[in-house]
Amino acid sequence: MLKPAQPHEYDVEFPVDAVVLGLYLEKLDDDLCVTAFPRTPHGAMLEAEASGVIGLFDTVVMANGHPLGHYSVERALKMIQAQKRPLRIRFKQSQRVQTLLDMGFTIDQALDGLRAARGSIDAAAEHCFTSQT
Repeated sequence: MLKPAQPHEYDVEFPVDAVVLGLYLEKLDDDLCVTAFPRTPHGAMLEAEASGVIGLFDTVVMANGHPLGHYSVERALKMIQAQKRPLRIRFKQSQRVQTLLDMGFTIDQALDGLRAARGSIDAAAEHCFTSQT
């Protein structure tokens, strides 16, 4: 049985036939973050991006009730691959992105800054400020 979602958390269920989810994950500080959505060679979206709810820099919390945040990227991916389908992954909305939005940056500026700064909020804000001039 899954714990109820905490504030700013949400679940995404992937179907039984979902083999390639389409998530690139990186460990940023202690968070297991979604940093990109790969696409097929023809440019089609894969399951994660096509869900329309997972945001860049959102944090992976658990898969089918198993906490993943404390694992390395490699271990977390192995745990996700080993889970029974349908697969339910819980995510938490990115505090990094929200902090930059609260500073007045657009979503595109925030994401560009976080990519350039490898997830550092301070460096991302600096990138956003210097990119505006």
